[in-house]
Amino acid sequence: MDSYNFALIKPVSGSCCLHCRYCFYRDETVNRKVSSYGTMSEETLKRAVMYTAGNAVHGSTFLFQGGEPLLAGISFYQHYNELCQDIAALRPDFTISSCVQTSAYLLKKDMVRVLKEGHFLVGVSLDGPEKLHDLNRTTVNGRGSFKQVFSNTELLRAQAIPVNILCVVTKDNARAQELWRFFMDNGFDYLQFIKGLAPIGSDQELISSEHFADFFLEIFDLWFSEFTKGHYVSVRMIDDLFAALSGRGISSCDLRGQCSVQNVIEADGSIYPCDFYVLDEWKLGSVCDSPVTVSSSIARSFTKKLSLPRACLDCNALAVCKNGCRRYRGSNNLSAYCQTFRRLLSSKKEQITYVLKHCL
Repeated sequence: MDSYNFALIKPVSGSCCLHCRYCFYRDETVNRKVSSYGTMSEETLKRAVMYTAGNAVHGSTFLFQGGEPLLAGISFYQHYNELCQDIAALRPDFTISSCVQTSAYLLKKDMVRVLKEGHFLVGVSLDGPEKLHDLNRTTVNGRGSFKQVFSNTELLRAQAIPVNILCVVTKDNARAQELWRFFMDNGFDYLQFIKGLAPIGSDQELISSEHFADFFLEIFDLWFSEFTKGHYVSVRMIDDLFAALSGRGISSCDLRGQCSVQNVIEADGSIYPCDFYVLDEWKLGSVCDSPVTVSSSIARSFTKKLSLPRACLDCNALAVCKNGCRRYRGSNNLSAYCQTFRRLLSSKKEQITYVLKHCL
């Protein structure tokens, strides 16, 4: 039993109201026998929550993701809030953290109310200003989604619901100055920039590792400028960089050097080790089984530590990057973020030293 644990719940499987051109999960659904597991029932939700909380001593974190998780509807999240209240009544010292990652396209005031009642942290997928966001994040009819997404995000902020921004970077929107100014002008201080992910089994790149490194080094300079003005902007990869360099714990699983079981629960209750591997061969079990048994052989195979490429052994970034997430490794078996971390550590030494000195 863990002290704290985590579950990522897919309440509507891969169903979505948008048709983003880089969607990694849509790619996964076409690479398994059953593409969609429908909508999670309230009974399966209860089993998922109780199974997760029952395997933790002090607390659990639940992240709802899709597809578009808000397609599950208001009653689904009301039921989730009631389950959390039931656990709190029985275990008053047990902590539950609730998060949802959404396009925000479907948000309405009544859903915002339910999210506020459940003390949710909301991650909003926003790829910058309208002309950049709408290049890849379109409706099923090919229309841009920005206006509705941005307007609905304001509904969250009007209710003081914490909002984190997830920006997927491709060659289309890799304009650091433009993205940064947009996010700063609109008061978004919690940001995550991730490299667009190639389809399974493909070497196709939505942005090259070199191009992403150029982009992110520019982001780092813009971040550092805000830092020296006394304005701290949380950028996940930068937070992780300094956490690693200062000996603090890293929150991102992709920088730990070894995969771990993240407990991804699909709409039918089936359990998988990772959001990037919700594939038939990696099914661990199901919360609908009684008792719930998780395949230890599949879990061991997934978490087996992989050998490092020769290029990693004398790399200046190994202590931070650890060759990253295996889903982000290319044909050369090197992390797609290899150049980003290597160049950050070699070309930004003065800034990094300054930050470490003023943060410790």
